[in-house]
Amino acid sequence: MSTLSASATPVLTRLPVALEEVSVDLEARADPACAKYVLIATRGTNEPQAPTAQLTGMSNYTLGNITGGIAYQTVYPAGDNTQQIGADDIVRRIEQGLTDCPSQKYVLLGYSQGATATTLALTNYTNTASAGYKAIAGVLLIGNPAKLSYKISNVDQLGGSLTNSTNGVYSTSQQPIPSAWYSSKTLDICYVDDLVCNGLNFWSIINAFANHQKYYQASVQNIGAAHLIKQLKAALA
Repeated sequence: MSTLSASATPVLTRLPVALEEVSVDLEARADPACAKYVLIATRGTNEPQAPTAQLTGMSNYTLGNITGGIAYQTVYPAGDNTQQIGADDIVRRIEQGLTDCPSQKYVLLGYSQGATATTLALTNYTNTASAGYKAIAGVLLIGNPAKLSYKISNVDQLGGSLTNSTNGVYSTSQQPIPSAWYSSKTLDICYVDDLVCNGLNFWSIINAFANHQKYYQASVQNIGAAHLIKQLKAALA
């Protein structure tokens, strides 16, 4: 099994669409077995109830390199403005785990509207002394419509700062990352000139939604996997 240290350069060398998908039994969500951690992934608008290609590579690499984890795909319609339904399902899954599996950890991944659902869920865990906050080892958002500028969590698709100064297209109308979560636990990846998280400018308008659909690329998956693995290693130590 390959390994990735907490400080290592990300190591995925193939596009994640070529990696094997994690099998998820959606019916098992009502009675989950305890695991070391649960990777909760929330897809974007109009994507089917299945793992999204925008998160698959980092999800699979994390699950393959930090043993004892399971994947859970947030159950929600993913139609327009259904993020609250997704948030409720994320919270339900965490709350169930806090009761049934109190030592279990969580990493939350969200793409596009799934990022909004994830940030809404995080509003339930803003007390840093609470069991819920402590159980969530890490958060990874991509293409976040409510991204705010100049936050510690901001990186571009190469791990740089080219999108640090930009706000998401819904930054004033949707729930941003709660202030308690602007920490080393959270990474908010925005692709340069992604209309959704980078806001309106000449090139984002020209590109329309093209760059919003490029998060499957290896550079983003590398950055995401490195962050998730680092946070899980710290939480499970």
